[in-house]
Amino acid sequence: MSFRGAFVALSAALFLATVWTMWDEGWTRRPWKATQARFNALLASRGQPPVDEGLRQVTIPALDVADRCQTCHLGVDRAGLEGDDVPRELRTHPRREVLLGKHPVERVGCTPCHGGQGLQTKGVAGAAFAHGRDDPYWERPLLSRPFVETSCVACHAQEHEVPQAPRFNRGRALFEDRRCHACHSSRFVTSPVALAPPLDRLKQKTSEAFVVAWLKDPPSLRHDTRMPSFWPEPGGARDREPVAIAAFLGSVNDDAPLPSAASVSEADVKAGAALFDSVGCRGCHVLGDAEPVEPEARFGPALDFIGERASRAWLERWLEKPSALFPETRMPDLRLSATEVSQLAAFLAVQVRPSAQPVSTTWSTPDAALVAEGRKAVLRYGCQACHRIPGIAPAGRPGPDLDDFGDLPPERLEFAEPRPACEYTERECWTLARLQHPAALRRPGLDLVMPRFQLSDDDAQALAVFLLSNRAQPSVPRVVDEAALAIAAGERVLTRYNCRGCHEVGRDEVKTGDEVQVTPRGGQIRRRYDDVALAPPPLTFAGRKFQPRWLFDFLKRPRPVRPWLTVRMPTFSFGAHEPEVLARFFAARDAQPFPFDDTSVPPVPEADQPAARALLEKLQCARCHAVGAGGDVKPAERAPDLTFAASRLKPGWMRDWLRDPQALQPGTRMPAYFFLSDEDDPTSWSTPYPAVLGGEVSRQIDALVWLTLDLGRAAPVAVHPEGAHR
Repeated sequence: MSFRGAFVALSAALFLATVWTMWDEGWTRRPWKATQARFNALLASRGQPPVDEGLRQVTIPALDVADRCQTCHLGVDRAGLEGDDVPRELRTHPRREVLLGKHPVERVGCTPCHGGQGLQTKGVAGAAFAHGRDDPYWERPLLSRPFVETSCVACHAQEHEVPQAPRFNRGRALFEDRRCHACHSSRFVTSPVALAPPLDRLKQKTSEAFVVAWLKDPPSLRHDTRMPSFWPEPGGARDREPVAIAAFLGSVNDDAPLPSAASVSEADVKAGAALFDSVGCRGCHVLGDAEPVEPEARFGPALDFIGERASRAWLERWLEKPSALFPETRMPDLRLSATEVSQLAAFLAVQVRPSAQPVSTTWSTPDAALVAEGRKAVLRYGCQACHRIPGIAPAGRPGPDLDDFGDLPPERLEFAEPRPACEYTERECWTLARLQHPAALRRPGLDLVMPRFQLSDDDAQALAVFLLSNRAQPSVPRVVDEAALAIAAGERVLTRYNCRGCHEVGRDEVKTGDEVQVTPRGGQIRRRYDDVALAPPPLTFAGRKFQPRWLFDFLKRPRPVRPWLTVRMPTFSFGAHEPEVLARFFAARDAQPFPFDDTSVPPVPEADQPAARALLEKLQCARCHAVGAGGDVKPAERAPDLTFAASRLKPGWMRDWLRDPQALQPGTRMPAYFFLSDEDDPTSWSTPYPAVLGGEVSRQIDALVWLTLDLGRAAPVAVHPEGAHR
């Protein structure tokens, strides 16, 4: 029997299979070869040598990643390929110098930041390569550009502000600011509680009608409220449940009514308005501000119509000592006198809309059935997670944990119909819809009670970036030095108490050509003063300026340093370790030792002391600086009492201050006694008194520092009684 026919058929089949395999291997399954050919053609057109053909792979065992992205994206770390004439996949990374300098692609690859499946080098079902966006079998499609920051925390989780990740930083701040962590856990937020104002003195504070109106539509009564809308659509539960909740809250508030405050006089209102502007209230609150203000000024609630929601009697109790009514409050004690409390409360009590009246603390007798319905609604919506409510004990977070939210499986991403338009991946679009339109995801059989927050598109995107960063992903262990950890911890305390509402802490420098534009971080209240010397001082160089022990004691118990100022450093209800955290923060920012520092200075030689004292007289330091109780100084020209210099200031900072005070505190009244002879020579300092101490600027400054510290050591340290603290 002949097998010639079978042999020919098998040979033909083998030939065809070989041709197909070569075609599939060389083209269908290896489109990267064509990409590399196009890249070499691009290089040739620019007179540059070609790259070698072949796969390029980066392996990162710590992240369990194998990355071949550079096989196609060959120009990502090459300068000069930024133009629109370059195919997108071959272009230079748009932030090459900023990001790739610290994340070299030959070591880090692309997948750890951009997501996707790093081993994938072929098209999907023969179609254009969409990096998993059109392939349901890709567990992690390529991240959309705004969501690339979700990967940063794999290496930067310990830092307060993740470098080059503004959306993530904003999202984390929003998660805390909107008290999301009252209902949901996050691996990046460790705050144990997130309390809104307690609801245990409502009958003293406001009216039942206001509570009902507030529950129905909080933004209509306070435009900057953090309180979400539980019933964003009119009708239905919105008409019934707020009334029931108000009835329940009225039933559990049995505090005796506060005594009626005296009638409001025009003089008290006028004095209260002056106090509001002078003692520092605008560092945290806005009131009638038509112009945009810094975020720090919206730290506390807007007070435009405070008289419609809080009685004058309650305001007086609140201003007298906020922590007595709300122990967890971040509102500090301004140490107001009884007269100041009365005047400031009178001013706030008249802040109502033209058609409205100040609040009247009247409540109806609650119906038992309505009270029961209200209690049930309070428990259903988890109101006790944010508010302290009499009769209802907090019972953990009522919402689901979000520690692994970024790993949410695709099968759980259910959209309501019609789906909202969205240009991102399924996971990213679902998260945005969940944040902005939670009601759109409700479906029969699923009782979603998540309220609707007032989020702009940018805020929703930032919060979505933060939420999707919560993943059970491996992280690269990074060595973060103690200074960085101290700065991160201090920034959290600064944010919690809104220190930048009054003080400048840090400066951002932007260089344009030969000019450097300096923008202070915080201290927006300083811009309200015509004379910044009367405003809260900048703290940008506090670590260099203050001795750690003095700063720690001052934060715990503020004492008057400039008693003539109307603005005053308040007393905060700091936690046990927060003053130390802040003192360590300022030291770390300026690379200063903590907690010990050598503040000793060598004495001026005895033979030079008469000349040194003569220099002190020539400069007329006593004209502005008193020592102890002495000194005849005009109020408009006063400067800090030098009695405390020895225990308060660091000699190194004093030297820098005497040499160039404007460099440390622009706008200060402190004159510059020394000057540069040559602006191009930073060492050419000159003195107006060349005959003193040989005309050497360094000797004169050292002498002034020694004399100032000696004055402080010799003078008795004043003891300030508690009631005198300002």
